[in-house]
Amino acid sequence: MMKRSPIVRGIIALVIVVASVSYCHVTPEIAIRSNLFFKGYRKEAISTQVYKIREESNSKKIYTCRNPKVGAKYYVLKKKNLGLWFIDWNEVK
Repeated sequence: MMKRSPIVRGIIALVIVVASVSYCHVTPEIAIRSNLFFKGYRKEAISTQVYKIREESNSKKIYTCRNPKVGAKYYVLKKKNLGLWFIDWNEVK
C-alpha cells in the first residue's frame, strides 16, 4: 500500500470539510435541522417538521419548527454565496 503525502491528506480533509459544510446549508430546512443537531437536539432535529411562514424575497425566507420548545420560535434564513442558506442570528426570535 502506498503512503500518501501530508499535502494530499490535507487536501482530502479540506474537501471533506467543505463538502460537509456545503451540505448542511444547501436548503433552509437542512440548515435549521443542522443547527438543531449541532446544538444537541439530535432526535428533534430528525423528527421535527419545518414550515415556511413567509418568503420576503428570493434570498430571504422565514421558517418555524413544529416543536417550538426546541430552538427558536422562528428562523430567518438568507441565501448567501454559492446559493447556500444561513440563519440570520440578528433576526431570530
